[in-house]
Amino acid sequence: MPRYTFITDDGEQVEHICSCKDLTDTITLEDGRTAKRDFAADVLSIARPSPTSWPMKPCVSTGVNVAQAQELRDFYKKHGESIEVSSSGDPIYTSQRQMNRDLKLRGFVDLN
Repeated sequence: MPRYTFITDDGEQVEHICSCKDLTDTITLEDGRTAKRDFAADVLSIARPSPTSWPMKPCVSTGVNVAQAQELRDFYKKHGESIEVSSSGDPIYTSQRQMNRDLKLRGFVDLN
């Protein structure tokens, strides 16, 4: 699902994942604060990719459910990999080589 950027009244940027049909201009966070959609941040993140691709932004396509994030961290530790896992359960690769090793280790195939 797509990630959208929202900004709170105190200036904190928050990413929100939802389907297009459920997208609204404002959301209520778990702590009760409201955040408004930050269209400029969404456009900038699409229009201006990082000048270097590594470290890669969290890889959503190889990520796991939030509840399984610690399990993935433990899996990497068990196999001697130093791959960081975001709080949302997505691996953050530091190089193409590291990503290729992880894909092979976990049984994924990169079609590119």
